[in-house]
Amino acid sequence: QNQKLKGKKLLIYTKNGNGYVHDNIDTSVTTLQKICAELGVATTVSEDPNIFLSSEMYSFDAVFFSNTNNEAFDTEEQRNAFQSFCSSGKGFGGLHSAIGSERKWPWFWKLIGGSFLRHPPLQTFTIKVNRKDHPSTKHLPPSFNSEDECYFIKNSNPSFKILLEADLSTVSENKTDKNPFR
Repeated sequence: QNQKLKGKKLLIYTKNGNGYVHDNIDTSVTTLQKICAELGVATTVSEDPNIFLSSEMYSFDAVFFSNTNNEAFDTEEQRNAFQSFCSSGKGFGGLHSAIGSERKWPWFWKLIGGSFLRHPPLQTFTIKVNRKDHPSTKHLPPSFNSEDECYFIKNSNPSFKILLEADLSTVSENKTDKNPFR
């Protein structure tokens, strides 16, 4: 266990608004819980946005949106509570379709790095490591392949330092077109 992380608490948040709900949410939550347990980090899982209004919220060190999508909150009060949580210095992260959450909220776009535009079909493509000296990427090769949906974003936050990015020459917009940018 990492002694720096022992005793920390993470909220794994999974709410999806109206629209597509990924079928990998349970797997992602189980995987996150396993990683956190190995690190000595306690986890709570919720899809209820009222948790952001609860007195329990500030006991968490961070919140992680695990495949959230569309409306992650039901009310402005919940959005404001989440924004206050993040602005207080607490941590935030998101996985996969989290970038597709809160598509009408510019503050969220800035927090997560942009807003969802679209994604091509599931496929194998190449990921390039942009910052080899960062602690979270220093163990990686200069590039590697991944099978996923490559998410395209708009309203990108120019202050972000991009650690990994898709090599778009290896991403096809459809199953037959090998170069979608001709």
